[in-house]
Amino acid sequence: MSEDKFYSVKEVADKTGLSEHTIRYYTNLGLIPNLSRNNNHYRMFDQEALDTLLAIKCLRGTGMSLKDIKRYMDLVQMGDSTIPTRYNIMLKQKEAVKNKLKEVNKQLDFVNYKLSLYKEKMEEKKNEK
Repeated sequence: MSEDKFYSVKEVADKTGLSEHTIRYYTNLGLIPNLSRNNNHYRMFDQEALDTLLAIKCLRGTGMSLKDIKRYMDLVQMGDSTIPTRYNIMLKQKEAVKNKLKEVNKQLDFVNYKLSLYKEKMEEKKNEK
């Protein structure tokens, strides 16, 4: 039987790209259920906790608030009976991401327009010589 691998806050920071401060903050908010601690009371993260942090990072990236993430994580802990509620939360978040994507695409269109304009101007200058 293999022993579970545990990671320190620093190792988890390296693996997730989150700062150590953010990881501690998330754990203090109770976003990581069943978090283990070693004899020195240091946080120790198993693979499930690491995966949870990656999920939180993703949800934060979509613009979900920490309050809503906490609610979602609490629902996960309650089991399968909360799947319909979690489904609706994800539907709402999908719409938020789609709206965010539309805005980013508008920004990209603007940048591409400016690049095209500047390239055209540079070509004109080059042909004047």
